[in-house]
Amino acid sequence: MIKLTRSLATWLCAAALFSAVVAPVQGQDAPYDLEKFRSVLDDSKLQAPTSSPTKIKQGDFRGASNEYFFLDKTGRYMTFTVEGDSNRSELRQSTGDWDTATETPQRLIARVRVFVPEDEGLEQFTFLQIHDKKNGSEGLNKPLLRLTRRSDYRDKQDHLWAHIRTPENDSEPISLKNLATKNVDLGPRLEGFFDVEIRVQKSRMTVAINGQTKVDMDVSYWNGLDNYFKAGVYNQNNGRSKVEFESLRFSNSDN
Repeated sequence: MIKLTRSLATWLCAAALFSAVVAPVQGQDAPYDLEKFRSVLDDSKLQAPTSSPTKIKQGDFRGASNEYFFLDKTGRYMTFTVEGDSNRSELRQSTGDWDTATETPQRLIARVRVFVPEDEGLEQFTFLQIHDKKNGSEGLNKPLLRLTRRSDYRDKQDHLWAHIRTPENDSEPISLKNLATKNVDLGPRLEGFFDVEIRVQKSRMTVAINGQTKVDMDVSYWNGLDNYFKAGVYNQNNGRSKVEFESLRFSNSDN
């Protein structure tokens, strides 16, 4: 009887362990399970918690989730979260690197919710970017545009900002030695989901929040660089950041 009891206990423990391994974890389902996210994921790779090595490669998103990237508990929203200074959980657009002089519109269209960090020490994190591509000795390897949430910046608390790279000296080509930043207040962070559209075409960049244009500027100084979109979270200092996307897509048309 003792042996039987021990065997039964061993079997029950093994069954419980197997169940814990194979059962879906709430809040950890794969975003690729939702058809609405497949287009953007098919054109992306996931970088987390650093840019290299790639956490999820392009084409490997089916069934993939981890502590940085998953569906929320309701199974409706693609969630990105990361902790630590300079760490990130971001989708990086993989195909179709594009020039700001493009005749074809390049658009990032999102419905996103930006959370206040639990750690008040996390003053700034980025949730959307346009970044240029480093090709050997070519390229700046810098973001043309970062959309951020900042806790306290220029006497504004809990606002969203657009940080845009510009030449410090307009009479010279942009370079690592000729680089400045233009900071545009996008307004207070909204509590729920809101719409964002970033658009670049014919050397003009616009950023709209809930259909209202907040940035509209000539970025011809950036022409000649290969660019891609990024979406997720990137911490500028210590703490844990989090965003959720109800929808997210890249588009090269007006549809």
